Amino acid sequence: MLDNKIKMLGSRSRDELPTFTDTFGPFFNNEAYSDVVVVLHSKDDAEDAMRVPSHRILLCAQSPMLRKMVDDSLARAASTGSAEVPEVHIAGVDPWIGQTVLRTLYTQDASHLVDDVHAMMLERFGDAMTTGAVDERAIAEMGFVLRVLAASRRLGIKALEIACYRSVQAATNDTTVARILAAAVRDGDEWLTNKSIDFMAGMSEGASWRRGAPPVDPRRRFQ
Repeated sequence: MLDNKIKMLGSRSRDELPTFTDTFGPFFNNEAYSDVVVVLHSKDDAEDAMRVPSHRILLCAQSPMLRKMVDDSLARAASTGSAEVPEVHIAGVDPWIGQTVLRTLYTQDASHLVDDVHAMMLERFGDAMTTGAVDERAIAEMGFVLRVLAASRRLGIKALEIACYRSVQAATNDTTVARILAAAVRDGDEWLTNKSIDFMAGMSEGASWRRGAPPVDPRRRFQ
């Protein structure tokens, strides 16, 4: 029986096989088999905390920082004899941003970035989002992506970094570049700072920005 199933799977084309998203996506923010809870909050004592049931193997396999946080949480639980599901607290990250970052660990796909941007803007700005100037919306959306980029750099999720850098590169223009530079300086992103300065200096009308590869491994399959 098992041999037949293996042969059947082997005969399928690559497009017919389940994707990473197909397999793990349904478990995002799902208590089924969850063995850790990630608690996201903007500040240490914030009331906007968001609890996200998660799975240690997916967090630890893709983020060295999350792996250390999970290990520390498990060590604390062991020392106290607690039988509660361990918690990992990530402070200083907007829950919307943190949720977006965590979702990519379950999908290996950044396409949801756009949906998350619009959901966040609708939640916070309501009808003003659909009636505001196009440039204003573009700047707001860029701000969201830049904050996702900062969070992914902080947590060491290289695959998400490259997706955010590509999004920023594609959307850089005379209207957004000043905001991008300010965010890059604020977040200590040297590569993005230098590229923004190059763009503003008008080097080859921004061509050097478009050609410059992000400071992460482009061979990663995550797009």
